[in-house]
Amino acid sequence: MSTRDRNTLLLAFAWLVAIAATAGSLYYSQIRHFIPCE
Repeated sequence: MSTRDRNTLLLAFAWLVAIAATAGSLYYSQIRHFIPCE
């Protein structure tokens, strides 16, 4: 695997992690009405 392919794969993985974290945060705040701090 070339360096460029590896960098592309790592960037795609980073995007997936960021999207999953954002979606999870929105789910808990908007759908489950979870209040992080009281």
